[in-house]
Amino acid sequence: MQLIYVIMKQLNLTDELMVELANAGVKGATILDSEGMAKYLYKAENVQTLDFLKQILNKENANASKTILMAVNDDMVDTVRNTVKGVLGNFDTPNAGVMFGVPISFADGI
Repeated sequence: MQLIYVIMKQLNLTDELMVELANAGVKGATILDSEGMAKYLYKAENVQTLDFLKQILNKENANASKTILMAVNDDMVDTVRNTVKGVLGNFDTPNAGVMFGVPISFADGI
């Protein structure tokens, strides 16, 4: 069993992704509002950030994101990856998001 993390920046695709994952056989997921370091530093007033850094971390790069967590059996990993890539793309452009999986050594309550 693996826990798949998807951190996505294209929030307008959240509904489509959830429908496609359900159609692919995913039984559940947890969806969290999240933000990256760029957004945090851009809006932080109490953090001493150099002016040039704030210019680099402009609003375009400081968008909100969603973090999706899915515990799936090993035989579902490729299906989930392909489904996510089918909706969000291959994560090969800068700031597109990230997807990764980690083994689950135990799980209570699934």
